[in-house]
Amino acid sequence: MNHDTPLSPRPLSHLAEAHHRVLTTAQLRAHGVSAAETSAQCRPGGPWQQFLPGVYLLHPGPPSGEERLRAVLAYATRGPVPRRRDGVPAQPTAREP
Repeated sequence: MNHDTPLSPRPLSHLAEAHHRVLTTAQLRAHGVSAAETSAQCRPGGPWQQFLPGVYLLHPGPPSGEERLRAVLAYATRGPVPRRRDGVPAQPTAREP
C-alpha cells in the first residue's frame, strides 16, 4: 500500500462491540457516523434502534439491564440542547412591505 491509496471507510460493525453497544449522537459523530447513516441504521428491521432522544442501542434486540442504565446515564448527562435565543422570529404585518 502506498500513500496514494485511498482508505476504505471503516465498517460500522466495530461499534457494536460489547462496550460500545450504547452510544450518543455525539459519540457516533466522533466515530465518523453521519446523521444520515444513523437514520439508515435505525430504520425498521435495521441493526440499530434509538433508545432515547440522542441515545442509540447498536443492536436490534431488547436492551439488557446494563444497557438501559448506560442509556439513561448517557441521556441524563448529555450537554445542553442548543436553543434559539430570540424565540419566534417577528412576523411581517399587513402594514410592512
